[in-house]
Order: sequence, then structure tokens, then C-alpha cells
Amino acid sequence: MNTWPGQQIQEIADGIVAIVHGHGEVGVSNASFIIEGQRTFVVDSMTFPEMATGMAQ
Repeated sequence: MNTWPGQQIQEIADGIVAIVHGHGEVGVSNASFIIEGQRTFVVDSMTFPEMATGMAQ
């Protein structure tokens, strides 16, 4: 089982959220999404599905 670096959720602006992994290491993925009401637009969903699991929670 892989252990990914910790996730930090950061609200960049109203309804715009970034999920940052680790501390900027090479090969560590980040993601962002836009929330509008009941809809969410995922801009980048990480490198591996396992890394994106926390985004849905």
C-alpha cells in the first residue's frame, strides 16, 4: 500500500479550493476544484485515483 504525503485543503477564493500534497517535492500531485452551489468542477484530479479519494469526502 502506498503512503501519500499529507493533504492540505486551502480555499484560494470564494468557491475555489486547492488540495496540496507534501511540500513541493517532485512527483507529488496537487489538485483544484471550483464549487458553485451543488455543482463541483474538478480542474485536476491528482496523478493516481488513490490520491483523489479524499477529494470526494
